[in-house]
Amino acid sequence: MKVLNRDSCEETRAPSSSSPTLKNSSKVRYIKDLNKIGRPLEHVVLVDDNPHSALLQPHNHLPIRSYRGEADDCELETTLSLLKEIQELDDVRLALSKNSGQSDFNSISHQIT
Repeated sequence: MKVLNRDSCEETRAPSSSSPTLKNSSKVRYIKDLNKIGRPLEHVVLVDDNPHSALLQPHNHLPIRSYRGEADDCELETTLSLLKEIQELDDVRLALSKNSGQSDFNSISHQIT
């Protein structure tokens, strides 16, 4: 597994209500470029709670809810289940893009099978 951390991401400026253009914004965001992994994108899934991270390859994005320290959080367990379901697909992007921006794993899972 290859992990893209902040050092391997593209830095961008995010617009804010007081500064609607990226150029004048002070808030830095990071975009993950999956091409840096060096693997065919049809077999790559970006699991991330920040949709901005996936701007370059949105069809590879599997959105998850942010972890806030809840004792009953099972997001990663649910995510692992879904990843196991789609691992044999010829192109994971087809399954992920059907539900782009959705974090309802049951909905995604039913569309795959």
